[in-house]
Amino acid sequence: MYHYLLPLIIAFPKGYDVCVTFPLNQIIDRMADKENDEEILINCKLINDGQILINKEKIILVNNKIDKRKTESFFFNKIDDLTNPSYLEFDIISKKKKLIFKDNIGLSFYSIYSSQNKKTFFSDNAFKTGSPNVIYQISKIKRFVDTYSAINVDLKRSLGETIFFINPYKKKVICKIKDDELNNITIVIPPESVREQKLDVFAKLKNIEHWMGHIQIYATNRLIAFNYKHQLENKELISDFEHLDPYRLEDTTVSLSELARIKVGNFIKSLKIL
Repeated sequence: MYHYLLPLIIAFPKGYDVCVTFPLNQIIDRMADKENDEEILINCKLINDGQILINKEKIILVNNKIDKRKTESFFFNKIDDLTNPSYLEFDIISKKKKLIFKDNIGLSFYSIYSSQNKKTFFSDNAFKTGSPNVIYQISKIKRFVDTYSAINVDLKRSLGETIFFINPYKKKVICKIKDDELNNITIVIPPESVREQKLDVFAKLKNIEHWMGHIQIYATNRLIAFNYKHQLENKELISDFEHLDPYRLEDTTVSLSELARIKVGNFIKSLKIL
């Protein structure tokens, strides 16, 4: 039992307002006792270059009787005079620190980014801690590896892409971005900060106008990374904002004997013999 859910990290790119809407049914689903009223504290910090610029919180009363479609929203206006982008960190806890949650898995939802005369887009959140794939990866290979396989940079058509790195932890992270020809760029992300790397640098390294390929990111500690597509000359004209995928170490093939055991097991379960 837990009195908290895993903290969430949400990107806050420059040039956009963001609306973060919590689905209350996901909070209720994680509660052991859904019948009694419980006070939940949702705290949100807007962090930029190690400083908390805005701190908001709400206390909500939840139980199984409320409308399952009900949500709770936080809205943040864009901040124009910052050198680097920011990020949001959300904590969801029992106000009285009672052990009310049967598990502490973080919520999963999309935030809405908007700005006047710009395309509105969605992006998902990330767990600050507790991601099983990342924990397993670092335990096995002792470093963090992320990847994105659909890079499309076109200098002639003004199509750009940028990696958005969030380091919500207390120490700096050094990471190396490699393309499919092993060209690489090194970037340092200070503690509790955001840094970006435009990917047209790889097209310029190859001396070509149009580059399609993939990248891998190697880092000294976990990072939360997003890739976004934008107008080449203006990173604040965004068309798409997607998370990257951690490298997984699970087996992708099985032997014929193991496959046969799986098939037989699934067949027996379908007959409800066991």
